[in-house]
Amino acid sequence: MNGTTTHPPASLHVAANATRLSRAAVTSLAAILVAVVAWFDYVTGDFSLAVFYLAPVALATWYAGRVSGWFIAMLSAAGWLAGDLALSHLYGRALMPYWNAAMLALTYGVVV
Repeated sequence: MNGTTTHPPASLHVAANATRLSRAAVTSLAAILVAVVAWFDYVTGDFSLAVFYLAPVALATWYAGRVSGWFIAMLSAAGWLAGDLALSHLYGRALMPYWNAAMLALTYGVVV
């Protein structure tokens, strides 16, 4: 090359910055995704949808940081717990839903 560098036009930088979401927006989006997964988790009953909670955890961690990731991980575990408690009468064991939620929180924490 001739030693000159070319830079993308300024309008491209403005467009790229306009499409970025704030940390709060990403965290809110991840929380909405957790609510959707939790609802499907409740509706499906005994079918485990635990792996689908990982998407909002990863999204929040990647784009909004570790604090947001941990928040969404705990929110995911709480969503799992709420669904599990609603169905806990089927298990006959009072502590099982809490144990499951704690293990899921730790698993999601590995992603963070």
